[in-house]
Amino acid sequence: MAYTSIRVTTEVRDRLALIADQRGISLGKLLMEFAEKTLTPDELKARGHVVHEYFRDTFGIVTTDEGVAAAHKWLDEL
Repeated sequence: MAYTSIRVTTEVRDRLALIADQRGISLGKLLMEFAEKTLTPDELKARGHVVHEYFRDTFGIVTTDEGVAAAHKWLDEL
């Protein structure tokens, strides 16, 4: 496996190291887990389309971008 360096501020490095230490894993493992679990905007959009289709096909609920935006706004206000 090849390795590389990522430049971050000392504060960011220390915070990540603290999180990794408290989870009992290395900093590299913490970053690997983050990269594996974090979706890109394109991946999130694709999942959203799958959910829209599921709601439509399973429950007969047709969702719109406007409806989703309104739901997000409502949840943010909670």
